[in-house]
Amino acid sequence: MLEKNDSLRLTVLRFPLMVGVVFIHAFGAGLSVDRHLGLIATDGPVYVFITNLVSQGLARTAIPVFFLFSGYLFFHGWVSIRASYCARILSRTRSLLIPYVFWNGLLLGAILLLQLVPNLASQLSIRTEPLGTSTAEDIIINLLGDPSKGGQPIAYQFWFVRDLMLLTLFSPLVFLLVRFLGWAAPLALACGWFAGLSLQVPATEGILFFTLGAYLQMTCRSLFALDRIGPACALLYLPLLFVDAALLGKMTTPWPFHTTVIAVGIVVVLWVSQWMASHHRIAAPLARLGAGSFFLFAAHEPLLTLLKKAVYLTLHPSSEWGGLAAYFLLPTATVLLCTGAFALLARAAPRFTAMITGGRHKPTSSH
Repeated sequence: MLEKNDSLRLTVLRFPLMVGVVFIHAFGAGLSVDRHLGLIATDGPVYVFITNLVSQGLARTAIPVFFLFSGYLFFHGWVSIRASYCARILSRTRSLLIPYVFWNGLLLGAILLLQLVPNLASQLSIRTEPLGTSTAEDIIINLLGDPSKGGQPIAYQFWFVRDLMLLTLFSPLVFLLVRFLGWAAPLALACGWFAGLSLQVPATEGILFFTLGAYLQMTCRSLFALDRIGPACALLYLPLLFVDAALLGKMTTPWPFHTTVIAVGIVVVLWVSQWMASHHRIAAPLARLGAGSFFLFAAHEPLLTLLKKAVYLTLHPSSEWGGLAAYFLLPTATVLLCTGAFALLARAAPRFTAMITGGRHKPTSSH
């Protein structure tokens, strides 16, 4: 079993990090709708700086940390390839594959049915083939992701789950790399990440942080081993974050500055979890909310996009401050709606909720 405090720290981070994922997908909310509807772009300097700061800065720590957690937990209790691999794959079939097929299949089915309504497909910017002409190949491509379109499945946020499934399938290779190369394995992958090496399926950062999690687990190190440098990193992080938000999209730096800021932010996020876990009034509600984090991940899109289009069609927030209000309110509304829907569904149909969330619907005690 994981050390009790480490387990609690993982638990209290799940929901805040998932909110970060929602804000990543809210990035450019005004611009994307503007191009589709012909509205005035909300791309003033304050809007750009704040959205860079939140979505491209603070929130960008979420995906690497989730991959890190996944690799660490996957190899927890790992004995050998022969003894552990099949059991892990069976476990991930329930926690990853079944929810992946359900949510992508649900969205694909809904889109194909909505195409029967005249002119609706073009209004929703649907990218699937019409219902009557879809082939088995079209459906598979939409479920797994088309490399020519960035490799994203129809429910695009599920690229993370797809990559994680691939990493678990190739986990024996990860195991052997860490066993025989030790720290050199994550170090080499980190060099590729900082150098801008871009792999799509699975993503470069996914391979790196899943392998780093495996290394920490296999060498009996804590995920929070860098707590001792957390305060120093926190002092560095804020000024780095502000500089990064100001520079993004304007100029290149002589070294991978943006990636460096994300790396420092990861250390800070892990360190802050110690404070969060030590305060019951913070840890208890976050533990309860964390139970619905996968549902939030699965359901926030296309809900966020639909809310965004509805707001821009009806309210027309064309000013910079209107765009900023939409940027913060739309993800907040999405989080609240998904959290409420999860609570109702978990109470009304607990077994079904467990199935579509991979068995993650039970909250972890914070005591």
